[in-house]
Amino acid sequence: LASLLPRYQETAALKERIQTEQQKLAKLQKSQQQVQTVSQQQTVLLEKTAQQIQSLQQQTDRQLIEKMLEERSTGQALLKRLQDLQSKHQTITDQQASLQQAQHEEKLADQHYQATQTAFQEADQKHAALQIAELATHLVPGQPCPVCGSIDQPQPGNLAAKISRDEIQAAGVVLKQARQALDDAQAQKVKAQEKTVNLTQQLTLLKAEYTTELTKLRHDSQLPATDDLAQLAAKLQERMNETAQRLKKTQAAIEELKQAQQEQQKQQQTLDELTAQQQKLDHDQQLLTAQLAGLNGELTAKVKQLPSAYADLSTAKKQLHDWQIQLQDYQQKKDQNQTELQHQ
Repeated sequence: LASLLPRYQETAALKERIQTEQQKLAKLQKSQQQVQTVSQQQTVLLEKTAQQIQSLQQQTDRQLIEKMLEERSTGQALLKRLQDLQSKHQTITDQQASLQQAQHEEKLADQHYQATQTAFQEADQKHAALQIAELATHLVPGQPCPVCGSIDQPQPGNLAAKISRDEIQAAGVVLKQARQALDDAQAQKVKAQEKTVNLTQQLTLLKAEYTTELTKLRHDSQLPATDDLAQLAAKLQERMNETAQRLKKTQAAIEELKQAQQEQQKQQQTLDELTAQQQKLDHDQQLLTAQLAGLNGELTAKVKQLPSAYADLSTAKKQLHDWQIQLQDYQQKKDQNQTELQHQ
């Protein structure tokens, strides 16, 4: 049995090595479990990020963005048309005021014309009366009238009144002034009438254009059927504000999408690193398992070479120790017996 001690020692060392390798394997398996758990968590996180990206991509769809940009552009164009309509409406209001003023001026011009016509008629009558009176002083009985050519003048004008040439000339000046005033009043009246007609035509045209454009604007914008431009402007501005808010949210979603995609890349990189680590641990486990299998086979072979009653080193050492004690007892008894025999 003592000669087998080296084999027992080899077997014990082999068992110790196997135990060490088993501890390594247990530690390796624990690391595998940890990596697997983290990988699963990372996979779940990556899936959530992918779902988030998908949702953000739907919110930032190119066609959707183009549609909102088109809505904004259309809204701005409609608002510009509405502002033009408001300006045209103000022009119509101003034109109506101008027309009213022109109509008032035409009325005044007509009144002035009537007054100047009356004054002209009075001046003309006075001038004619003075001329007739002056001509009547030149009538000679039996002689033809210088005006009508008649020889008989049964009722000549007032011959008692003395008419001076200065009076006739002064009346002529007044008549001339009255005629000029009448001509000026006539021209002013015609001008006022023309202005009224022009303004009326312009106003009619403006109203027709305004009505047509307003009808087309309501149709194009699908705004409420109302003539209140302020209400239309408020509705249109409200719609444009909504579009602006949606564009703002979309821009925020685009930024969030960029960040999510960057985060996805980081998460995928982390997952790839964990996968590589998992593969290395799996490979190390396979090698260690194979190595343990070899060691266990070697141990089994060595154990078979040892006595079945003393399968391990401690048992063999204990047995040897017991045999040594027994041998020592035997030797002591032997020596004692020999001593006793010598004394006899």
